[in-house]
Amino acid sequence: MTLRKLLRMNKNYENFNVMLIKIIKAKKYKKITIPELSDKIRISATAVEKNIAKLKQRDLLKRIGPDKGGYWEISSQVRTAARS
Repeated sequence: MTLRKLLRMNKNYENFNVMLIKIIKAKKYKKITIPELSDKIRISATAVEKNIAKLKQRDLLKRIGPDKGGYWEISSQVRTAARS
């Protein structure tokens, strides 16, 4: 599924965590910011922050480096599950 189709299906998703993971998984979005994620998913920046906090708490998402210049890393658990 392309990112464009995924974004069009935004209203059908009940779990924004899936969308966050799929967007960050795309190589060109590894350095995406919270406001940019907010715009792409069409939810508030606060909602993105809360969803990211949940993903971090479950060790599914990790921020590498500083807020400026860092990037997102997806856990190997997520990568393995996506291949299945």
